[in-house]
Amino acid sequence: MWCSSNQRRAFVYVVDVVNALISVLQRGMVEGVVQIGPDKNISIREIAELIVKISRKTILIKFNTSKMEGDVDRSADWSKAKKIHDW
Repeated sequence: MWCSSNQRRAFVYVVDVVNALISVLQRGMVEGVVQIGPDKNISIREIAELIVKISRKTILIKFNTSKMEGDVDRSADWSKAKKIHDW
């Protein structure tokens, strides 16, 4: 992986995105862009360690810090989605 592993990302279930899209089709996009996704995030290192734990395999996780790693933190502001689409 190209990163220090300290970056944080928010992951969302596909079914939640599908439900949000269905809601947009039913209720419309009357208030512009609406973010869909959790407001909580997890570090790349934590998610990699979780995957190794779940797999029950001995996997060495390596991070390549020679490249730029981009945004340090990403998560959604889903307050508008909650208000408009009851998400």
